[in-house]
Amino acid sequence: MEYDVIIIGGGLLGCFAARELSRYRLRTAVLEAREDVCTGISRANSAIIYAGQDTRPGTLKSRYCVHANKNFDRLCAELGVRFARPGGLMACFGEEGYGRLLRKQKKGGQMGIEGLRMLSREEALEMEPLLNPEVYRALWIPSTGTVMPWELGIAAAENGAANGAEYHFCQEVLAISRDGRDFVLQCEKETFRCHALLNCAGLYADAVNRMAGADRYVIRPAAGDYLVLDKGIRTKVNHILFWEKEGKEKSKGMEAVPTVEGNLLLGPTERQDEVCDYRTDGRDLEQLTGDAKQLLPQLDLAVIRSFSAVRPRAFETGEEGEERADCFRVWAPEEILGFFSMTGIVTPGLTCARELGRDAAGQIAAYLGAEETKTFSGSRRAPFRFRRLSPEERAQLPPSDKTDLICRCEQVTREEILQAIHANPGAVTLDGIKRRTCAGMGRCQGQRCMTEILKILAEERGVPAERVMKDGPGSWILSGAVKKGV
Repeated sequence: MEYDVIIIGGGLLGCFAARELSRYRLRTAVLEAREDVCTGISRANSAIIYAGQDTRPGTLKSRYCVHANKNFDRLCAELGVRFARPGGLMACFGEEGYGRLLRKQKKGGQMGIEGLRMLSREEALEMEPLLNPEVYRALWIPSTGTVMPWELGIAAAENGAANGAEYHFCQEVLAISRDGRDFVLQCEKETFRCHALLNCAGLYADAVNRMAGADRYVIRPAAGDYLVLDKGIRTKVNHILFWEKEGKEKSKGMEAVPTVEGNLLLGPTERQDEVCDYRTDGRDLEQLTGDAKQLLPQLDLAVIRSFSAVRPRAFETGEEGEERADCFRVWAPEEILGFFSMTGIVTPGLTCARELGRDAAGQIAAYLGAEETKTFSGSRRAPFRFRRLSPEERAQLPPSDKTDLICRCEQVTREEILQAIHANPGAVTLDGIKRRTCAGMGRCQGQRCMTEILKILAEERGVPAERVMKDGPGSWILSGAVKKGV
């Protein structure tokens, strides 16, 4: 199959790149090794839309972050995605931390971040009563927001597909060669050709770079664990909280995020992870629990789930050996015309996904001499959500799939599950349904609704129930019938 542009990787960056490329008169395809979009690093992170105070003034990262933050309300409105700005409080517990906050405040002012204000202990506790009363000072960052990362990525994928971008799943790229100016991509099932190639392969971006002939960077994954608290906890956190422990300025730090779904997200820890298998670490979770109790002593730690996130940190070889590389850009090596790469994109990648996608699309369109199409529409209608209806609106609905509750914890109906399956691209696994509808994310974590969702998924896809997977290859739920005819 032949395209003008092929994107390798259907994560958040790949989905936004496809959406932005669909603005041009280009035939664009996304090749994803897994069975769905946003199944890798895009599905697990802190869900924060950063203001930019942690970036270096004058860099592309800082410009993108500040610009993206200011325009995030509009982006989410276009894509029908939930977004909230509870604001952020960056807390410290001593003079060292206070000095760090002052530097961040100064940098933020230089970058044009509005509303930054240093709070006294009394002001911080008034805004966030659950904070440890020994808090020294706090930096108020009102523009900090939160979004569900997979919801944003799926919305971008659907909008790109509606504008002509094509998605091919279970297509791991095994080899890349050149035929004149074209790229030839050999996958397990098919061969693809394109005039321009964009690498958005996340944790495997260095391997794709090498296949294309670019060997500058290597990915060294770093993992971090998170805790998800029940929506019904007695104690509530009002704002996004940041805490960098004294003496650990270069660490990721701890964050407490009240999500748009009403849960509280705590994390992350940080460790090297060469395996990339998303397993949590018991010692890290104990450390995270201790940190949470230290920051928020009165918090009701009603944990319903833990998970691990992996970040693709990039390194390059320097005079003194391997050094951490700042790769927050679209890289276009001069020696490989038509090849573009997003390698080692970490925080604030979620915040800047649209900006990076637009940058890549602009460079590729310029390389191919493509013009913008007049038919592009950036709007996506938000899917039906029963749980967001008022009691009066629910009462007006006649009995139908829209009122047939399948997941009672999250109040997800049959209609929502059917929408998720028949979307483009649509869900083919239980976790694909979960990411699109939140079914199975509640207190029971799918114990009550999983069987019914599995049945619906099998019926709608026309496959035996034992072929339905939880989350990708090998994650089978059933092995077969225990009785004849069952």
